[in-house]
Amino acid sequence: MFKSIEHMKKGLRIMFKKLNIQLLIIVSGSSVVLVACLLLSMKSTPVPTPTPPRWIVEWLEHPSCLPPCWETIQPSVTSVDAIKDIEQRYPDMSVEIKPGTSVIQVISLHLSYYGKLPIRLLISKFGQPDYVRIAQSDPNGKCPTDVIFIDEGMVVEVYPENMDGYLNPIVEISAETNVLVIDFLETGLNSYYDYYYNGMNVSLSPWKGYSEYFNP
Repeated sequence: MFKSIEHMKKGLRIMFKKLNIQLLIIVSGSSVVLVACLLLSMKSTPVPTPTPPRWIVEWLEHPSCLPPCWETIQPSVTSVDAIKDIEQRYPDMSVEIKPGTSVIQVISLHLSYYGKLPIRLLISKFGQPDYVRIAQSDPNGKCPTDVIFIDEGMVVEVYPENMDGYLNPIVEISAETNVLVIDFLETGLNSYYDYYYNGMNVSLSPWKGYSEYFNP
């Protein structure tokens, strides 16, 4: 009887050992399947594409006036007293006044808190820009960069990565480069120099399409 009991125990130990191995294989296999399923779900789950704010899309599709005018506000013409209703409708729009006057010098549209606005949308609507001006690289390794439309009185501010040194930065502007700010001011390069550089004629890079840029 004792032998039969010991034989039974031995048989149970062998059976459990086999079961443990089988369970390990099953668990391992399940883990592989689970990981594979997760990877497939990650690949198949669409990532939402950032889109511009609706008010910008509406402006691009149906502008009430052409740049440098925006929503009937004309730089160097319109008085700040005339835009109170517009300011209430567009809290992300700001203006700056010409010193010593009540006339608006610059209109700024601030887009950094919104979905992506690729620069190609502006270029497809208003045509090719004229110049690019790159500021020095900041601690984040990026360069505040102006894309200048002379005849439209429009300066588009982008923020690309610096691809070279601090003092002589090189940036790449692509069709998908994100726009952070759009400024409208009186047309002509003099207006740009006056507002951004206190009248100093800084060097500008001629626009050559989507490419790399550096200050000459």
